Order: sequence, then structure tokens, then C-alpha cells
Amino acid sequence: MEAREIKKLRKRFIAIAMTSIVLVMIFIAVTACVLMVAYSRSQVNRSLDIVVRNYDNAIEKANESGTTPLPANFSDLFTADDKNFDSSESFEGRPFYGFSLLRSGLLQGTRVFTVEFNRDNEAVRVHIMNLDSLSDDEALALARNANSTGNARGHFGIYFYRNAELSNGNTLTVCINNQDVIYLMLTAFSFALLVFILGFLITFLLVRLLSWRAIQPAIENSKRQKEFITNASHELKTPLAVIKANTEFIEMTDKESEWTKSTLEQVDRMDGLIRNLVMISRDSEQETEVESECDLSSIITETLGSFEALAKQKGLTLSGTITPDTKIIFDSSAVRMLVSVLIDNAIKYCDEGGEVAVRLSPGKKKNSALLFVSNTFKDGEKVDYRRFFDRFYRSDESHSQSEKQSGYGIGLSVAESIAQRHSGSIDASFKDGFITFTVNLIGKKSL
Repeated sequence: MEAREIKKLRKRFIAIAMTSIVLVMIFIAVTACVLMVAYSRSQVNRSLDIVVRNYDNAIEKANESGTTPLPANFSDLFTADDKNFDSSESFEGRPFYGFSLLRSGLLQGTRVFTVEFNRDNEAVRVHIMNLDSLSDDEALALARNANSTGNARGHFGIYFYRNAELSNGNTLTVCINNQDVIYLMLTAFSFALLVFILGFLITFLLVRLLSWRAIQPAIENSKRQKEFITNASHELKTPLAVIKANTEFIEMTDKESEWTKSTLEQVDRMDGLIRNLVMISRDSEQETEVESECDLSSIITETLGSFEALAKQKGLTLSGTITPDTKIIFDSSAVRMLVSVLIDNAIKYCDEGGEVAVRLSPGKKKNSALLFVSNTFKDGEKVDYRRFFDRFYRSDESHSQSEKQSGYGIGLSVAESIAQRHSGSIDASFKDGFITFTVNLIGKKSL
């Protein structure tokens, strides 16, 4: 596994790990915020209901007994069951006294005021609890604003209100000042965001540091695989050479037969497979390349010339349209390998009596070039071009061992590796009976 692939694998691991962690963190944060808001709103609504219920109960009792409708102290409306606290007990050393997620009641210090309106919408009574800075006139104005909405519940600014009809026919407007809770929630959200950002940075640093250890098994496996390919290739060459020599000796001393011919063909095929495996291993090990100004026009013209005899032997027409003096900063040996692989593949899979065409032109960007290698292929519409660059992929499902299709599905994978290693690209397409490989070669900006 070359340095570029290791870097790519590490980036992918970091991206997947961070995405998963961030999604979990966001889910937890959003869930906590939603639950906090929902609980706060539920607590306010329960408090409003308690005030309305106790106020109405006090009026009913007053009507029955003929006493004053409400106690002189408004807080006397609420019993111990209505509160999450006992005002007679000390809070010293008990910071969480009165806190309960399940119990419904007023919290210590709840700031509330009520205004009772008669049928003519005139204020009958105004009561204020824990709101020393709020005057009766201000409370009345706020209550009229809430009452005029016609809604049973709602809020404006920091006040949550409820309008309810009493048993005596009047209307009661209850308003709770929720400023402290709102400020507390905003503070909690701010700290949560700060913790989220800090946690993200710490997690990113940890994942980045541990990513090397996470991908180390993949690197070791790749290294062992390359060593196995190299060692196996060398070990296989010797018995193949012996088999070939013995078979040729039999042909010399006896005569050529279909058996000896078949044996030599299979030896040649195995020898070709070994060379391709070695080519893959060397391609992946080539982390540093000698880059210089390459005359692509000359390199491709020379490579075309080396395939003329093979094309003529197969009865194919080999042509080239090369733009002169097309130069980029590239590794010349990589260019030769890339062009050779594509032309060899085109000749191998071209239809009988068909045409192989090579075209080179300057790219749209500076220091780039476009290479097109095409061949006639009547069955091209039935091929899955997306898999052409997979190693050992063969478009013929039967994996025919015929001479025409005697490839191993390795060359195009090497071609793709060369193109990507230089920030370029390669793709295959089919149109009008021709299959075309398009390579975007991108050279370095400067040496």
C-alpha cells in the first residue's frame, strides 16, 4: 500500500469516525434541549393550572361561607400539596430541595400575578406574588393584553399566561414571569455549545492520533500481500522455465503435438499472469517518481510504432492523431506504461478487421493533456463500464481462455492507478460501435 493510499485510507477513517461521533453528539444535545424546553413548558402550564384551580376553589368557599373571597396573603392559596417545597423548612445545606421531575407543583420563588375581570371586562382583583418590581397598573396592562388575545394559553415576551372562566362567571388571567428559567436555559445552551465544540476538537485530535493504529492492520496486510506476490512470482518462474524447456526438448526430439502445443500455450499464459502480478506489486510500491518535462507526442508515437506489427498480425487498422509538441511535467516511464496498457487492451478486444485509434490533444488547463484510445467493439452496449477498472474483472462471464480475450483484468487497474497517482482520471465510454478510454493527464505545475 503506497503512501497515497495510506493517506486516503486514514482520511476516510477519520471522516467516518468523526461523522459518527458528531451525529451522536448532535442527537444527544438536541434531545436534551428538546426535553428541557418541553419540561419547562410543562412545568409552567402545571403551575398556571394550579393557580387557576386554587383561585376558583377559594372563590367557591368564600361564596359558601360569605367570607372574604381570597386570603390576604396570596401565597396562602397554595397548600403543601401544591408546592415542591415546604416554606417552614430550612433550605440550608439542601441545594436540590424541592426538585422533582415527576411531581407537579409550584417551585420556590415562582413569580406570578393574577387579574380577575368581571363580565364587563373590568378588573375586580389584582394579586402579585414574588414580583416586587411590578406595579398593579403594569400587571393590569399585561393581563389585558393576554385577555384580549382570546386564547386559553400563550406567552408574550418572558410571560406565560392562561385565561380561564371562574365559577362566579368572571374571567381570570394568570401570568407567570419565566425570565429566570429562560435565562437559565440560554446559559445551559451556551455551555452545551461550548462543550460540544471543545469535545469535537478533543475527539478530532484523539481520532487523528489513533487513526494510525487503526489502519495499521490494513497496512501490514497489504505489505504481506505484496511480499507474497513478489516471492510467489519468483518461485513460479523456475518451474515454469523447466516445464517450457522440457516441452520444447520433447518437440525437438520427437515432434510437435497438440499436447505439447497446449502445454506451451498455458506456460506462456502463466508467465504473462506472473508478469502482470509483478507489475501490480511494483506499481503500488512506486511512491516516488522521476518527473520531468515529457514530450507526450514523441512517447505516444513511439509506443504506437511498437504495436504496429501486432495490429497487422491480427488484421487490425492502427491509427494515431497526435498533436505535435504536447508536453507536460510527468513521469515518462509511467506514461509509457499507461499508453502501452491501453493500446494493448484495445488490440486485444478489438473486433476482427476492426480499427484501433489513438488521439492526443492538449487539455483545457495548463500543463494537462487528453488521451483517447478507441477500438471497434460491437458488443459494447452489453458491458458494465463501471467495473472495467476493477482488478481481475473480465467482461466475458465465461472467462474464456481464447487468444482474443487472453487478458487477466489487471492492466486497466494499473492504468487507473497511474492516472490517479498524478491527480488525473480515466474512464470508459461506448458510442457508435466504438469503446473509448479517455485519460486526463495532469502534470505538475513546476519541477
